[in-house]
Amino acid sequence: MKTSGLLWKTNSKYYPFQAVFDYEVFSKETGMQKHGNTEFVAQHVPLSFCVVTNVPGFTTPYFEVSQGDSQELVNKMLDCILAASEKVFELLKQNYEPLMDQLKAYVCKQAELERVKPEDHPLFSYVTRLVAHIKSLLLIGFNSGNYDINLIRSHLVKLLMQKGEKFIVTKRGNKFLCLSTSSLKFLEICSYLPPGPSLAAYVKIFGCKLQKFFFPYGWMTSPEKLKETQPPPA
Repeated sequence: MKTSGLLWKTNSKYYPFQAVFDYEVFSKETGMQKHGNTEFVAQHVPLSFCVVTNVPGFTTPYFEVSQGDSQELVNKMLDCILAASEKVFELLKQNYEPLMDQLKAYVCKQAELERVKPEDHPLFSYVTRLVAHIKSLLLIGFNSGNYDINLIRSHLVKLLMQKGEKFIVTKRGNKFLCLSTSSLKFLEICSYLPPGPSLAAYVKIFGCKLQKFFFPYGWMTSPEKLKETQPPPA
């Protein structure tokens, strides 16, 4: 773009907003089920989620616990991040507007010289790609491609289809590397780290002294367990 005389603010080169999310589960007993050489005795069901963003107006951590309906839980998460995405587009549109105006003017000029319609000119795709870029809030998870997205995928896909959202999925085996819509982009941060990353080592890079707690998956068999006033047995 620089070679074409297009200028933009230095702080507009990098996407400034993101959200992080994480799910916890309870183990719902299903009885013995066999799949090949593997035996299943329980199913992981969404119990709660937490979303944290750096989007103005959405910086308070958003935490929800299931009331027994997994679809409703996922709906609440998606409503939260879609609202944050709309705010991001509102903020970034102001920042990128001068560049978009320059880009549109440049495309129209080139299209006139080449005697084609602006929307038929090869450079027009830059306009649509720029709009798509600033509309897509990054939603980042740690090991979410292996676990969290697989956990909620049926509920998430159902909701996206109900909203008429088209989505693109990038996978490696059963691992979701990216799931993108017109306003969201779910990314697996482990895809950008050296092999075998641990959450403890990752957060330590940012000076975080907190450590992940040992979650009692075997004991947590129902949301009702959250009402217990005694710790689980050792």
